[in-house]
Amino acid sequence: MKADIAGKLRNAEVPKSRPLLPVFEAIVNSFQSIEARNTNHGLIEIVLTRIPTLVENPTSEIKSVTIRDNGAGFNEHNFRHFLIADTLHKVAIGGKGIGRFTWLNVFHSANITSVYQEGSNRLCRTFTFSVDDDPEENAQLSEAPELSGLLTEVTLANLRTEFATIFPVDADVISQQIVEHCFLLLIKPDCPKVKLLDGPQEFDLNEYCAEYALDRVFRKSFRVERKSFEYLGLRKTELSTGERTEHKLHIAAHGRPVRTVNLRSCVPNLKGHTVDSNNEPFSYTAYVTGDLLDSTVNQNRTDFSLCKTVSEKLQQESLFPEASIEEIQERALELLNEDLKETLELLNAKKIEKLEALVAKLPEYRPLLKYSSEFIDRIPPGSGTGEIEKILGDEQHKRKVRMRDESRRVLRQFNKASIEEQQENVQRIMEQITDLEKSALAEWSASRK
Repeated sequence: MKADIAGKLRNAEVPKSRPLLPVFEAIVNSFQSIEARNTNHGLIEIVLTRIPTLVENPTSEIKSVTIRDNGAGFNEHNFRHFLIADTLHKVAIGGKGIGRFTWLNVFHSANITSVYQEGSNRLCRTFTFSVDDDPEENAQLSEAPELSGLLTEVTLANLRTEFATIFPVDADVISQQIVEHCFLLLIKPDCPKVKLLDGPQEFDLNEYCAEYALDRVFRKSFRVERKSFEYLGLRKTELSTGERTEHKLHIAAHGRPVRTVNLRSCVPNLKGHTVDSNNEPFSYTAYVTGDLLDSTVNQNRTDFSLCKTVSEKLQQESLFPEASIEEIQERALELLNEDLKETLELLNAKKIEKLEALVAKLPEYRPLLKYSSEFIDRIPPGSGTGEIEKILGDEQHKRKVRMRDESRRVLRQFNKASIEEQQENVQRIMEQITDLEKSALAEWSASRK
């Protein structure tokens, strides 16, 4: 397996933006192991070990992370599959056979101890997994004491230097990221008990998940290219003082986020300080799941084999096109707007007031007020006069270009249209021309004054 490890590490590279990925992989393995054992008393514990300091410091650098569970463990069947790179052992539940290789990209080694039941015997298997340690050669098997409980410990040991400065150190932040990544697993009715332990501190992730969103989940199904997807949107309102209100859309596969979109970059209304109708700040997280996403996620679980854009999909000229990431994301954003309708309408009402006050000083933009619903979402909350004026200028320019193009199209097809269509087209274009002329006259008057 040594050759496999060396080769697989190159193919399982962990992005610097996702230093917790190997921890997530180990935690999901624990979920799957507990499910395989089919127990109603599942338990997962994530234990943080920090670099010792002269003065006790709850935010000193992380040295190792241990993930414990009382699942099926590394019995003979599971251990044999662990030794096979790219194993298809868990393919039905989303396993790609590569998650354990991400461990060694961020940590120097993984030390495993597993007490499990094999028939009537209770056994203990220990081994080390690293670039220099072949688990098949160093594994030791012994009888476990009769009273010992079933317990598997995976210790991701000795964080690599290149990840030390970017690996989160705040236990609460780590808890939040685990809940966000494993949310779709944590909300299952048969979810095991999940805790994070940091010295004397204990974080109940099930409780955190319930407080975070369970009673506020917005669910809706949608279809793209004959494929079904489910959207889950949730708000976190109990924000700590000074906490940044992050808004994210996760496109997930097998219950785990794969592509994450920063909603601030594509929903201007979620820029700045975001509050609900009770003036309470909140952060918004959404998930999109679906069988198509499960079947097209790549081996490293960092992307999908789907076309990224509609134009890329059209270039393929397929008789049976699949949904593109762009289309899935657009439908998700439509449902986000539906879920946050009340909040967004409140934000837009405040922006309309600002818009009307500005137009009173800049009358050349007055004709745009009746079209404000078409562009008000593009104005971020809290925008200053200069930013709003720029958006109005851009909108006016777009309307000029659109009117010119539409006039040419109508003239080209004028003789082919019916009398009623000709009258309707002319009336619509004349209305646009009148609005633009009013704007030009108001701008000229203001300039003369």
